[in-house]
Amino acid sequence: MFHRLGKLAVVAGALLLLTSTAVAQRFNPFGGGGGKAMLLMNPDVQQELKLSEEQIDKIKTVSQSVFEKNKEIFAKLKDTPKEELREKFQEIAKVIAEETDKSLKDVLKPEQMKRMRQLELQQRGFEAFTDAQVQQDLKLDDDQKEKIKTLAEDARKEIGELFQGGKGNFQEAMTKIQALRKDNLEKVMSTLKEGQKKTWKELTGEPFEFKLRRPGT
Repeated sequence: MFHRLGKLAVVAGALLLLTSTAVAQRFNPFGGGGGKAMLLMNPDVQQELKLSEEQIDKIKTVSQSVFEKNKEIFAKLKDTPKEELREKFQEIAKVIAEETDKSLKDVLKPEQMKRMRQLELQQRGFEAFTDAQVQQDLKLDDDQKEKIKTLAEDARKEIGELFQGGKGNFQEAMTKIQALRKDNLEKVMSTLKEGQKKTWKELTGEPFEFKLRRPGT
């Protein structure tokens, strides 16, 4: 089953790339595309969370179930007008996230769920600051939200161009994207007040290194 899920992750990532560069930032270049369930397929994350073999098997089932349930919806995205694509993708991503969270509550212990949330925010990097819940937790003001929105939009465009230009060299493209994400996170952090930086640190917990991987490996 694990080998099959690895292929599913590649297919999921391919579907996202086929739709448009506008959604390329959602394809995780650090060890699994397709959201929290696929992030949990990363061996490094499994070790960090101290998952048992039984939990890993259940997560594989969740990953496969969520993907199979939504793969046709992802496939239809390639026919969506470009101007509607990002909004449609976000709607689908929200549904998938809710389905995944609901299923994982029966698999992960409370402390594992908490750490998983921290890792998820770390993995999303600067993109996490566009999340309504994160903005609420940090008590961002309107000026900060606008600056982050502009920064994120510019970064998405640049990441999309890197994806398009790096099709022949995955490693080089991912290294450039990784550097870009780091640079933009630093820019976002510079807009935060000291209290907000403290809250962000609490939300993300101890830093975790996401090793550069091809999806499904």
